[in-house]
Amino acid sequence: MRSTYRTARRSFWIGLTTLALASGAFAPASFSVYASALDGPQGLKFGPDGASPATGDVSRDNARDTGAVYAMTNAAAGNSILIFVRSADGALASAPTSVATGGLGLGSTLNSQGSLILSPDARWLLAVNAGSNTVTVFSVSNTELRFMSQTDSRGTIPTSITMFGNVVYVLNAGVPGPPNAPGTVVPSVAGFLLNTRNGSLNPIPGATQTLAGAVVPAEVAFAPDGRDLVVTDIPTNQIFTLSMNRDGVAAAPESHPSNGPNPFGFVFASPDRLGPFGFVFGTPDRLIVSEANGTPAGPTGFSSLSSYDATPNGDLRLITGSVSTENFLACWVVITENQNFVYASDTGSGVITGFEMTRSGRLSILNTASGTTGSGSTPMDLALGGNSQFLFSLNPANGAIAGTITGWRIDANGSLVSTGSVTDIPASAQGLAAR
Repeated sequence: MRSTYRTARRSFWIGLTTLALASGAFAPASFSVYASALDGPQGLKFGPDGASPATGDVSRDNARDTGAVYAMTNAAAGNSILIFVRSADGALASAPTSVATGGLGLGSTLNSQGSLILSPDARWLLAVNAGSNTVTVFSVSNTELRFMSQTDSRGTIPTSITMFGNVVYVLNAGVPGPPNAPGTVVPSVAGFLLNTRNGSLNPIPGATQTLAGAVVPAEVAFAPDGRDLVVTDIPTNQIFTLSMNRDGVAAAPESHPSNGPNPFGFVFASPDRLGPFGFVFGTPDRLIVSEANGTPAGPTGFSSLSSYDATPNGDLRLITGSVSTENFLACWVVITENQNFVYASDTGSGVITGFEMTRSGRLSILNTASGTTGSGSTPMDLALGGNSQFLFSLNPANGAIAGTITGWRIDANGSLVSTGSVTDIPASAQGLAAR
């Protein structure tokens, strides 16, 4: 694998409301952002007529109903989304439909988590176009996608997206190199407001923040309450947190050392309330981070996962330190809605490793190979669907090894039962979402 890695963390409900509208779109200067502790797991929904509590559409992701799995081709000649219909038993239809993003992919691995995301209410699908520095928004209707907009990412090589309410932040990975050298582009994050009337992304004034000290960032994500952004940086072994102000603008990053080498993907958990699609809410927040412990030249040691308490003052307190996956290059990580189980993709070993998590945030390994993706395969993204009843792994083509999406049903004890696989996934593929 051509490696690299991801991030997460912390606290406060952010809201955005419209003060003026022009032709159905939010003018950049026509909204204000405010903080509100709304009583509900999904925070605020910001529509064209103002802010209101967000409500999930349970029928969109009921485990007894059909759903869909979305895979991004990331093709350099033209990025597109492959749509696989999911049956009630978790099996995927073998013939996908395809919808163009209108932008260009990178043509190779993005080394990131969160390049393709569903909004918490599953109404929107957002995709990065790393080859053309844009972000595409689709509206979601059953198993169909409708192109809504394509917007400049306000940076170079967008690789990860996160969403809170209708606030969207994009991670631009930049171009690694010596400081101030020609061609070097420092990584950054940029904030937008999603207009729920027409699907456009509108820049939040002043909401572009450089990530000083980052080299190869792997993921950006909001903390469950929206007060902070979290970013992981692979080669520098750092976890960055950026506090959000009342205008939706991220502050300069604060650096925290990763407990293990090469932090990549991460997820949040909480001992309190549950939210949809794997987002969980409460205080304190738990942060679970994968540690790849590898280099682009190849694995150097077993990978691991660490869990942290994300404290209200922005610190990370270690709970479980570097529990080994007993496999190589663990990068992508997901957590079930009931917060009992965490799964990591060991890209260098072609397996999925499962962990059990206690309510105190302690991790213990379930099985070194809870699921296998095939000899020579390189699982490079994970997604949960059907209210965490199903787990899917994106395994791009690798030389003579055919590209696949592999699926499993998650049993009550955390074991994985195969639901089959689909083929013809290109080598460039990166980004997976499911419902």
